[in-house]
Amino acid sequence: MSSVLNTIYERQEALYKDSTHEFEHLTIVIDEVLALSEGVNKQIKDSFMSLLSTIALLGRATSCHLILVSQRFDFNAVPVSVREQANVLVQIGNISSKTTQFLFPDLNPEGIVIPIGKGTGLIQVIDSEHPYQVLPLLTPTFYTERGIL
Repeated sequence: MSSVLNTIYERQEALYKDSTHEFEHLTIVIDEVLALSEGVNKQIKDSFMSLLSTIALLGRATSCHLILVSQRFDFNAVPVSVREQANVLVQIGNISSKTTQFLFPDLNPEGIVIPIGKGTGLIQVIDSEHPYQVLPLLTPTFYTERGIL
């Protein structure tokens, strides 16, 4: 992650010289982000969270993106500043006021009809093109015979 941060700083310098410069997208995917921050000593956790926050805050202008995946998102998983920088929030699985409180803090899920089944949940896209609202999500589920991919 520190090499990504160095890339961001190099790209910021390039933007300082030419503000119209466009960069190739760089995406960092972190699966089970909560597992990386639980059960480690405080110094390592603080360093990880600091790098994550800096990348989230500075990365957008330099085409550096984060995809964070976790079984559960709460205040221990990622700092609030990281969540607030997210452009797309997706929650699948059990939907209740308790499970949505970190990703969608102002949401009362009782007013949303969420389909039941695999791959269902909530999505919110935050940009200038989409309405600022949380919507139900229904993803396709593909079934295959055993041994056939």
